[in-house]
Amino acid sequence: MVTNMNFGKNLKKAREDKKFSQEKLGEMVNVKASNISRYERGLVSPTVEMLIKLSNALEISVDELIFGSSAAMESDSSLDRVMVQRLKNIQHLNEQDKKLVIEFLDAFLTKRQMEKVLKN
Repeated sequence: MVTNMNFGKNLKKAREDKKFSQEKLGEMVNVKASNISRYERGLVSPTVEMLIKLSNALEISVDELIFGSSAAMESDSSLDRVMVQRLKNIQHLNEQDKKLVIEFLDAFLTKRQMEKVLKN
Protein backbone atom coordinates (compact mmCIF):
# COMPACT_ATOMS: atom_id res chain seq x y z
CA MET A 1 0.00 0.00 0.00
CA VAL A 2 1.09 3.55 -0.68
CA THR A 3 1.59 5.66 2.43
CA ASN A 4 2.89 8.95 0.95
CA MET A 5 0.97 11.94 2.29
CA ASN A 6 0.98 13.72 -1.09
CA PHE A 7 -0.30 10.77 -3.09
CA GLY A 8 -3.94 11.92 -2.97
CA LYS A 9 -3.04 15.42 -4.11
CA ASN A 10 -0.85 14.05 -6.90
CA LEU A 11 -3.61 11.68 -8.04
CA LYS A 12 -6.19 14.46 -8.13
CA LYS A 13 -3.87 16.79 -10.03
CA ALA A 14 -2.98 14.11 -12.60
CA ARG A 15 -6.65 13.21 -13.03
CA GLU A 16 -7.66 16.84 -13.48
CA ASP A 17 -4.75 17.46 -15.87
CA LYS A 18 -6.21 14.69 -18.05
CA LYS A 19 -9.68 16.20 -17.60
CA PHE A 20 -10.97 12.88 -16.24
CA SER A 21 -13.83 12.74 -13.78
CA GLN A 22 -13.51 10.40 -10.83
CA GLU A 23 -16.10 8.22 -12.56
CA LYS A 24 -14.08 8.06 -15.78
CA LEU A 25 -10.83 7.18 -13.99
CA GLY A 26 -12.65 4.62 -11.87
CA GLU A 27 -14.03 2.93 -14.99
CA MET A 28 -10.56 2.84 -16.51
CA VAL A 29 -9.11 1.00 -13.50
CA ASN A 30 -12.24 -1.00 -12.56
CA VAL A 31 -13.11 0.68 -9.26
CA LYS A 32 -15.98 2.90 -8.18
CA ALA A 33 -15.65 6.67 -8.26
CA SER A 34 -15.98 6.61 -4.48
CA ASN A 35 -12.70 4.67 -4.28
CA ILE A 36 -10.95 7.31 -6.38
CA SER A 37 -12.39 9.95 -4.05
CA ARG A 38 -11.07 8.09 -0.99
CA TYR A 39 -7.60 7.83 -2.56
CA GLU A 40 -7.60 11.54 -3.35
CA ARG A 41 -8.69 12.49 0.16
CA GLY A 42 -6.10 10.20 1.74
CA LEU A 43 -8.69 8.05 3.48
CA VAL A 44 -7.40 4.82 1.95
CA SER A 45 -4.24 3.83 0.13
CA PRO A 46 -4.15 1.85 -3.09
CA THR A 47 -2.33 -1.43 -3.45
CA VAL A 48 0.79 -1.48 -5.59
CA GLU A 49 -1.24 -3.18 -8.32
CA MET A 50 -3.83 -0.38 -8.25
CA LEU A 51 -1.07 2.22 -8.21
CA ILE A 52 0.29 0.78 -11.45
CA LYS A 53 -3.19 0.73 -13.00
CA LEU A 54 -3.70 4.37 -12.03
CA SER A 55 -0.34 5.44 -13.41
CA ASN A 56 -1.03 3.63 -16.68
CA ALA A 57 -4.49 5.17 -17.00
CA LEU A 58 -3.13 8.64 -16.29
CA GLU A 59 -0.06 8.07 -18.48
CA ILE A 60 2.38 9.14 -15.80
CA SER A 61 5.06 7.24 -13.94
CA VAL A 62 4.39 5.56 -10.62
CA ASP A 63 7.02 7.75 -8.99
CA GLU A 64 5.33 10.91 -10.26
CA LEU A 65 2.03 9.67 -8.88
CA ILE A 66 3.56 8.95 -5.48
CA PHE A 67 6.09 11.75 -5.14
CA GLY A 68 4.89 14.43 -7.56
CA SER A 69 6.51 15.85 -10.65
CA SER A 70 9.93 14.68 -11.76
CA ALA A 71 11.34 18.12 -11.08
CA ALA A 72 10.05 18.04 -7.51
CA MET A 73 11.52 14.57 -7.04
CA GLU A 74 14.93 15.65 -8.29
CA SER A 75 15.03 18.46 -5.74
CA ASP A 76 13.99 16.23 -2.83
CA SER A 77 17.17 14.84 -1.37
CA SER A 78 15.23 12.75 1.16
CA LEU A 79 14.01 10.31 -1.50
CA ASP A 80 15.71 6.99 -1.80
CA ARG A 81 17.04 7.23 -5.36
CA VAL A 82 17.50 3.48 -5.66
CA MET A 83 13.85 2.83 -4.79
CA VAL A 84 12.65 5.49 -7.22
CA GLN A 85 14.69 3.89 -9.99
CA ARG A 86 13.26 0.47 -9.11
CA LEU A 87 9.73 1.85 -9.47
CA LYS A 88 10.65 3.22 -12.88
CA ASN A 89 12.06 -0.15 -13.91
CA ILE A 90 8.96 -2.03 -12.75
CA GLN A 91 6.83 0.08 -15.09
CA HIS A 92 8.68 -1.39 -18.07
CA LEU A 93 8.03 -5.03 -17.19
CA ASN A 94 5.39 -7.07 -18.95
CA GLU A 95 2.06 -7.43 -17.14
CA GLN A 96 2.80 -10.94 -15.85
CA ASP A 97 6.13 -9.86 -14.34
CA LYS A 98 4.55 -6.72 -12.85
CA LYS A 99 1.92 -8.88 -11.18
CA LEU A 100 4.61 -11.16 -9.75
CA VAL A 101 6.56 -8.20 -8.35
CA ILE A 102 3.37 -6.74 -6.88
CA GLU A 103 2.40 -10.00 -5.22
CA PHE A 104 5.86 -10.33 -3.70
CA LEU A 105 5.88 -6.74 -2.44
CA ASP A 106 2.38 -7.04 -0.98
CA ALA A 107 3.33 -10.27 0.79
CA PHE A 108 6.57 -8.82 2.13
CA LEU A 109 4.94 -5.60 3.34
CA THR A 110 2.10 -7.52 4.96
CA LYS A 111 4.62 -9.70 6.76
CA ARG A 112 6.51 -6.65 8.06
CA GLN A 113 3.28 -4.99 9.21
CA MET A 114 2.26 -8.14 11.06
CA GLU A 115 5.66 -8.36 12.73
CA LYS A 116 5.33 -4.74 13.83
CA VAL A 117 1.84 -5.34 15.25
CA LEU A 118 2.97 -8.46 17.10
CA LYS A 119 5.89 -6.60 18.70
CA ASN A 120 3.56 -3.98 20.19
